[in-house]
Amino acid sequence: MKVAQTPLAPVPERKPDAFPPPADGAGAAPSFRDSLVQTTQGRSGSVPVGRFANGHKTPPLPLGKPAAPVVLADGTQVPLPAAKPVTPIRLADGTTVPVPAAKPAAPVLLADTAPAPEAAPPRAPLPGLKPAVPAPVPSSAKVADAVEAVTSDNPTAARVLVASQQVAGLSGHSFTAILAQATQESGLDSAAKNSRSSAAGPFQFLDSTWLDLFRRHGAAYGQGELASHIQVRNGVSSVKDPAIRRQILELRHDVDLSAGMAARYLAEGRDALEKRLGRRASESESRMAYVLGSGGAAKLIRAAESTPGAIAADLLPSAAKANHNLFHDRSSGRALTAAETVSRLTRRMEIDQREMFAAIGQALERPRRLEEGSASPLNPHQSV
Repeated sequence: MKVAQTPLAPVPERKPDAFPPPADGAGAAPSFRDSLVQTTQGRSGSVPVGRFANGHKTPPLPLGKPAAPVVLADGTQVPLPAAKPVTPIRLADGTTVPVPAAKPAAPVLLADTAPAPEAAPPRAPLPGLKPAVPAPVPSSAKVADAVEAVTSDNPTAARVLVASQQVAGLSGHSFTAILAQATQESGLDSAAKNSRSSAAGPFQFLDSTWLDLFRRHGAAYGQGELASHIQVRNGVSSVKDPAIRRQILELRHDVDLSAGMAARYLAEGRDALEKRLGRRASESESRMAYVLGSGGAAKLIRAAESTPGAIAADLLPSAAKANHNLFHDRSSGRALTAAETVSRLTRRMEIDQREMFAAIGQALERPRRLEEGSASPLNPHQSV
């Protein structure tokens, strides 16, 4: 079936020419702007573009949102300032100085007015060798003797040094505290004896103290048979046989055995002192208990805290008789107060001994052993 198609208009051969405008221009087509003006005039009368109805020009758009004026208490409105006022600088004398508007520029120094640069101070020449560290000066004769004994390969002092190292675990104190106690008591002399009391040996045990310790701990060092001869009557340890008693007391000069007993005595004294004071005792206070007993140390420490002006020798007459220099001034012989005695003991046990062990640590380069080449028989893990 054949469908008839709509006839198409013929394509012109060229673009038609525009109609020429009239010669007088009256019939020219109006522009869009002219049409808009004519429309506006027709609606609201003759008003030029960009003006109000009264003919005034429209103001320019504001640059920012105008700020509301500040209203005072009386209702007056004050406009906000253009910028935040700058607080003046207040000097030390109270004078106020306004802040400058701009940072002042540094003056330009000409060549003929510029100050000459300061010459650098001369440097000291470098030494050829590293300067030696000066050894601390000991403050007591016993400390000086102990330093000399240890650093000059004195066999007795070396044995005390090794024994103190190996029994430190028994007391809970540092090795330096045990060795310092031996230094303070005897100057590391195992044959030392006190002419004012029965104290003897490197740790200066009294007869009664040694018998009590030996009775309770002698078996830990293989001396159980001798320890069995010691009896206790009214809280005092004694031995019937005079020969056995002398034999037991002579063992105070045995460095190893004496060091082991000293470690245990330090630990027991610290525990007893803490019970009496009701607080933890420092290492220096524990060593005071070693010298004065736990009861004497507690009495002296309490007096130094409550009545520091009390005479220490009156509080502990027996201890003052056995240790005269601890309770009296060496130069004038004046009896020291409780506070002065505690201060002197603390100084001796902390400052002097620290200086001494600094000198010993610099002098000793290798650990020492006993003369026989074997370790000390005192084992820190032994117990009764």
